[in-house]
Amino acid sequence: MCTVTDSPLLRQRMRNRLNEIIQDEKISENVEIGAYNYSVKQATEKKIIRKWTNPMFAEIYLTKMRTLLCNVTHPMIHSMKEPHKCAFMTHQELNPEKWREMIHKKEKRDEHLFTHKLVANTTDFTCFKCKKNNCTYYQLQTRSADEPMTTFVTCVNCESHWRC
Repeated sequence: MCTVTDSPLLRQRMRNRLNEIIQDEKISENVEIGAYNYSVKQATEKKIIRKWTNPMFAEIYLTKMRTLLCNVTHPMIHSMKEPHKCAFMTHQELNPEKWREMIHKKEKRDEHLFTHKLVANTTDFTCFKCKKNNCTYYQLQTRSADEPMTTFVTCVNCESHWRC
């Protein structure tokens, strides 16, 4: 975290960086003012002192500016009626094309984590909760090699788990 000693200079540098992307000084200034307003709002909500010498406030502002610099595009910002409101948008809202593939990959990863794979059912075990014989199981060697394997059983109906 850092503190800002010359806030007007920092803000002007950020406007210049935005202007390199947006190529319109007025819009760049409005976007930077929006980022500052966003920082003030976040600091107020989190009860952070709103001074540039406070490293937490400076970090909120710099993080938002990094997000804007990485995600704002020339056509997108020129199509907005109120460009200062882009500071209150998420990075996915600012540049959906850039993030769509990454979000899709994450959704696929999560889908594999949270979906149950259909495995062979057995009637060898009876669920103690629902009293049905529709169960799946797998075995692992959890203790020493001279002891029997531990069987982990899951009821397909009520998803109750136990081990034998």
